[in-house]
Amino acid sequence: MYDFNVLRLYTRLVPWFLRTPVFMSWLGVLASVVSFVQGLLLAFVNQTTFDLLFNAQVVYLEHVLNETFDSTPDIYIENVFLPSLYLDNKIESQPADYFRQEAENDPIYMRNREEYESTNQYIVHVAASLSGDVILITSLINMYNLAGIPYTIVFDL
Repeated sequence: MYDFNVLRLYTRLVPWFLRTPVFMSWLGVLASVVSFVQGLLLAFVNQTTFDLLFNAQVVYLEHVLNETFDSTPDIYIENVFLPSLYLDNKIESQPADYFRQEAENDPIYMRNREEYESTNQYIVHVAASLSGDVILITSLINMYNLAGIPYTIVFDL
């Protein structure tokens, strides 16, 4: 849609009696500038089309990170699920949950709402050799990450 020959378009729009060598060379100079801007536009369109192919799904995000850093599947994402404690009524006839003292075996810890909101939803495991590219990794993840979903980058591979 944006790809056309600028010099050919200019040549066809000029009347035949103005097609002198000096005027056509001047049109060539103008066409080279417009062709340069057109090339920038085409590069932007191609990059935007590529960026829109992916979203925040784990498979797509892993693909983008691995393709950007040309690494064999070394970058992977681990989902973090927090166990939740459900307090039920007697009428629901669920097995009883007992609150224990800290000294007892297997204590139950009840979390506050702030602790659930501040924890990470997923962890991105990256090779330690890419630790210098933290800013690029963070910007790529932020571009595809859903709003409000926290994550952690761990350099451990």
